[in-house]
Amino acid sequence: MLASILLNKPPEQITKDERQGVKPVSFGRPGGMGAERLQRLAHSSYGIELTMEEVQQRIEAYHRLCPELDAFLKDESDVGEVLAQSLGLTPAAYHEATGRGSRTTASEDDRPQPWFGWMLLKTLKQENPSTNNGREYTEEELDFFWGAASRLSLSLKPELQGKLKAHQADPRLWQAVRDQAGRRSVFTLTGRLRAAATFCSSRNCIFQGGSADGAILGMWKVWRTGYKLVDFVHDQVIVEVPEDDLVEQRRVEVAELMRQGMLEVIPGMNVKVDAVITR
Repeated sequence: MLASILLNKPPEQITKDERQGVKPVSFGRPGGMGAERLQRLAHSSYGIELTMEEVQQRIEAYHRLCPELDAFLKDESDVGEVLAQSLGLTPAAYHEATGRGSRTTASEDDRPQPWFGWMLLKTLKQENPSTNNGREYTEEELDFFWGAASRLSLSLKPELQGKLKAHQADPRLWQAVRDQAGRRSVFTLTGRLRAAATFCSSRNCIFQGGSADGAILGMWKVWRTGYKLVDFVHDQVIVEVPEDDLVEQRRVEVAELMRQGMLEVIPGMNVKVDAVITR
């Protein structure tokens, strides 16, 4: 359907390659992925090279097909405000550091303002950031925002930590700070509350959150039955059993217990479990 909207062809005429060409967006967009991440996903997971224009065309086609995505992907958390509040980005502090005024009244001088948070994010992302009217940030402004960013409590890879210390802009640094500041709580389909989720995780929670809950319930059933759980990787559970005449029977039982766990989350669905025996 998405390829049909994009290419203006009847769905029954869509080829396998055309269908493959929209998969990255059809899987990634509902989870909140933006154009840049979708472009990387297309390359790394599907071997598809898409220009930014082509990615944007697919996003727009998806939103025409499913207009409810507009509301679903609306970010209810003001990241700029969170950053301003946590770092004390007030007009008074800005004026003291840069000598520039702001569009606030005197009574607001000591109140953190969201647009300073957004200016900080732009500083982290772009080598030569500028305001919406085209004015480039001054050296004093850059020092002010980099200094504020250095006060953030972030768990960064060494490469990005080095860029933060050296005041080197990088979209990955921008993404890390945005993710940290934009964390929020979200409920899964079963009512489980997940705290401190990033924006993409919160949007994707309706899909992967349900899968996680079903897997947890399945493992609970396996454990309560008396089996020894060894590991759980992505969507695979490893169970250790004695090597005897009941191995096949146990294989079937474990698979059914996992299936029943998932059915508690998505009743009526055709849930299948592939189970194998190995040493």
